[in-house]
Amino acid sequence: MNAPSTDSPAASGRLQIAFAVFFASGFAGLVYEISWSRQIGLLLGNTAAAASIVLASYFAGMAIGYATLGRVASRWPSRCYAVLELAAAAWAVAIPLLLGLAETHMAALLDHPSPALQVAIRAVFCFALLAPATIALGGTLPAMAAWLAAHGDRDARSVAWAYGLNTFGGLVGALSATWILLVFVGVAGSSRLAALVSTSCAVVAWLASVGEGASPKAHATKSAGQTRWPVTALMCIAAAAGFCSLALEVLYARLFALIFHNSTYTFGLVVAATLAALAVAAWVSTWLVRRVDPVHAAAWALLLAAEAIPLSTFYFLERTMLDYFQGEAHFFAYVLACASLVAVVTIPSMLLLGLALPLMWASACGAAEQQADEPNRAGRIGPLAAANTVAAGLGALAASFLLLPTLGLWGSFAATAVVALAAALLAAWRAGQRSATYWVGVAGAVVTIVAVWQTSAQRHALNSNQKLERSWESAYGWIDVVRDDRTGTRSLRENVHYTHGSTASSEWERRQGNLALLLHPQPRRVAFLGSGTGATAGGAMLHPEVESITVVELIPEVVAAARLFADSNLGVLEDKRTRIEIDDARHYLLATDQRFDVIVADLFVPWETKTGYLYTVDHYRVARSRLRSGGLYCQWLPMWQLGEREFAMIADSMAEVFPQVTLWWCKARRSRSVIALVGSDGHLKLDAAAIDRRLDAMWRAHPERDAQLADAHDVARLFVGSWRRRVGAPLNTDEHPR
Repeated sequence: MNAPSTDSPAASGRLQIAFAVFFASGFAGLVYEISWSRQIGLLLGNTAAAASIVLASYFAGMAIGYATLGRVASRWPSRCYAVLELAAAAWAVAIPLLLGLAETHMAALLDHPSPALQVAIRAVFCFALLAPATIALGGTLPAMAAWLAAHGDRDARSVAWAYGLNTFGGLVGALSATWILLVFVGVAGSSRLAALVSTSCAVVAWLASVGEGASPKAHATKSAGQTRWPVTALMCIAAAAGFCSLALEVLYARLFALIFHNSTYTFGLVVAATLAALAVAAWVSTWLVRRVDPVHAAAWALLLAAEAIPLSTFYFLERTMLDYFQGEAHFFAYVLACASLVAVVTIPSMLLLGLALPLMWASACGAAEQQADEPNRAGRIGPLAAANTVAAGLGALAASFLLLPTLGLWGSFAATAVVALAAALLAAWRAGQRSATYWVGVAGAVVTIVAVWQTSAQRHALNSNQKLERSWESAYGWIDVVRDDRTGTRSLRENVHYTHGSTASSEWERRQGNLALLLHPQPRRVAFLGSGTGATAGGAMLHPEVESITVVELIPEVVAAARLFADSNLGVLEDKRTRIEIDDARHYLLATDQRFDVIVADLFVPWETKTGYLYTVDHYRVARSRLRSGGLYCQWLPMWQLGEREFAMIADSMAEVFPQVTLWWCKARRSRSVIALVGSDGHLKLDAAAIDRRLDAMWRAHPERDAQLADAHDVARLFVGSWRRRVGAPLNTDEHPR
């Protein structure tokens, strides 16, 4: 699979320059996407709905650029390409400034109380914010196709080769942003670096236009007997492949969250595997089109994809048995082992689906070549890419908000395979496929889809003594309530391996709430960031002075599950004083005008996607601004999930904001302990007599006395010390998440 070349050395050199530019453009495009999604997530909240709005806005702009700028680019392709790259770079530099203005002047509008209007307003805002850059980025593809044609490369395969290089550049950009740029260059800094890369691409493209004449105007010619139906069929096939690809990206990320837990790297590995597969698919297509009819090849590729999708889930289940992935002891060896498993499971399906778009390009461009109309050929690239991209965005949305809630994880994989099979049948009809082998393959795909779906649906990852009482398929993964028949305890778990709490641990979970409230002399208005089983918030039910309880939880299904733990949480979720907010905790504090005496941040999994933003200096500044005079912010930390470096960085980040930070110890289950960082505006003073009176009243009203909080002396024994900000120590910030 060698890159297409021309006979002239000069033309070949120009071709290599164009390929290098498109690789760099792909690098910048993925860095933009990652940087912008993080920046916008801080404004709208890191929720599944907000992330979907950002993704849909990004894809919509790209699709408009694909569909509309092909004809414009055909006249002066390399100059047009340069202008588009420069426009994307200029707007990328402006986006952080515009987000700052939006936070100041549009926060209330973006958090409209009507859910429907809020989604609509946010969608319009995100599209308008990103459109100038994303439309320009989308336009670079048809501009590149025209550029290649203008420099003497009449081979349709060159477009697929350039697309593969662009996608591979995106892979390098995604890995660089995740592992290096966000930490060392910064979130907004990464987009500025990408803008510099785009500007460099623009300069090179403009210099390449020296001596370039205007291409002839495109003519809407039509050969005898040609109708719109074949082009429409090609668009449908490309769209179906795009739908399946992005739906699978969401589903595979959900699948691996079951064994890796939903870490920052889970989605990153799936994205990397997807980009690698799409790049290789584009290059493989250049080999295929020289040997077989493109639509015929697409029919086979999509059929094989329809079989590979369910088989990938079957292999995953047999390989992992839904056990937590342990891997290697060394971190990088562990990541490599994770990446290997992700690649084996995801790449076959993604590669087969990725063949469809470049094969449809080859078919469409072949029709244009028969008309001797090169500009028209280049103009066909964009609409097919637009159909693929729009459907891809719809696939991601459908997987998150339609397929998973209604069909579940395994049913969603089956439904995606059915869409791929339908596209395969359309391609087979279009190609006049009459091979008996092909139709046997179709029957085999149907049997495979049904069999694997039915087999997978029985997997719940339960021990012999466990019983699944309730389960939910949420936008964030599996939420289960599981009863242990041997011990009689009930637990709330997410994605099989993470436990939000259980009836066995309700005492120390409630202690987390009690201790935080006891440190404040008059906690009237309190907020709990994170619900779990509700046991921590339930501690507030023991304090008669509390007038208002706000519970902020990201996942609606966790709240529904917590209602089944009323005995453990003392019915806090049903209490008339309680207000439940379904939101990202960071975003809730940013958007609310409420002020609290105590804010309790529950235990968060430090490595979960975007959780790090709840430990940043910027977040603590927002939290401090939401405290009433004398208020306390209590941050609980799971010591068994943090290293010394991470703990110190969180403590330093908090001490950067609060004048005083004290440390308090709380024993958790078995040998595990949790530490509370309590931030306050001044010197924290404890009135032993007042605490004794409050505790005496608590235990008289509640018969289950906590032996570790019997009196003021017990409270004092939990004090560990004070934390002073270490000069020069690294801090965790929104711009440099660590």
